[in-house]
This record gives sequence, C-alpha cells and structure tokens, in this order.
Amino acid sequence: MYYAYIHEMNAAHIKWKVLCTHADKLVRDIVIKSDNIYAITYNNDKNYKVIVTSLKHPDWNNAVTIATGKPDRIIGAISACKDYLFITYGDGINNYISKYNFTTKKT
Repeated sequence: MYYAYIHEMNAAHIKWKVLCTHADKLVRDIVIKSDNIYAITYNNDKNYKVIVTSLKHPDWNNAVTIATGKPDRIIGAISACKDYLFITYGDGINNYISKYNFTTKKT
C-alpha cells in the first residue's frame, strides 16, 4: 500500500511512499489520526492486536501495541471518531467494544 501527501495531488510527479507491505502482516482496517496511523496486525499474536506508528515514517516492526486480542476474543475491527479509536472484539457469537483515548493514550 502506498500513500502521498494531499498537497502533491496536483503536482506533475507525485512522490508515492510505501505505507506497508505484505510482510507487515496488517489486516482489515487502517485509521489515520493526525500524524499517527493505527492498524490491526496478526504479527506475533493469533488473536490480533492494534498497533500505531508514525505516518511520516511508518515503522511497523517497531510500532506500539495499544490493544491485544484476549484468549477468548479476537479483534475484529477498528474505527474512529474525534476523540476515540473504537476497537471491536468478537468471540464468535457476541461482539464487544472498547475505546482508546487519543489524548490520554488509554484503552
């Protein structure tokens, strides 16, 4: 997946940058908030985890984990509003939701 800054969209040559590759093991949703990018990965976690890295210099190998799947629940999706990142977990029958505060950095 590639990205470019919006101010380059009318340029004669857009400087596309690599956001992620298959080796980063990202799945499902990606959320961009300010200069951070949040994603779900299965790297080293069979129940998935939510990680965050800098949008200016994406480094998925050193991304910070903000939420992990639980033994009986896997992470299914993420979405965002102004102040929170919503994380949906599922156990195969029921869905659960938690919220991560962008300001306090607490789930």
